Amino acid sequence: MKNIHCCAALCVLFVLESPTISLACGSKFLVKNGTVKKSRCYVTGKPGAILMYLNPNVKATENALGKDMQRKLSNVGHNVRVVESRQEFESAIRNEVFDVILSGYSACQDAENTLRDAGKKAKFVPVVDKENEVELKAARERYGNIINDGDKTSTKVLTVGEVLLEAGTK
Repeated sequence: MKNIHCCAALCVLFVLESPTISLACGSKFLVKNGTVKKSRCYVTGKPGAILMYLNPNVKATENALGKDMQRKLSNVGHNVRVVESRQEFESAIRNEVFDVILSGYSACQDAENTLRDAGKKAKFVPVVDKENEVELKAARERYGNIINDGDKTSTKVLTVGEVLLEAGTK
């Protein structure tokens, strides 16, 4: 008789707990008031060294490469260096090694010459104003991947990740 009561109690407990048992590991902690909190965590497969040039004369770079973008790139595993003047930008290109350079479209063209003179290589991802159709088209044709100042931060981070994967960064 005692075994029947224990067995019945276990069955009742199993039935009561079955909705939470069927959730994946860790999901039990996300359930609140009958809803599941949506959570995303990006971790890069190819961390890289990234130079961000926040050119004060280009509004698109200020909008697209703000503090949120810098924080998210660092959080996913990239080493981010931010420069704000032309002198810092050229000095960083000459003296350090970067896998990706994020800057306004016009600065990418100038930086290519500086990089070539220094005998170094990096992938350029131009930041383009979403309303400048001519620059948008030219940047996409020349570089392939671009960052549009109207994109979500997660889209921009994924674009940088794609560029690093294509480049084969270690």
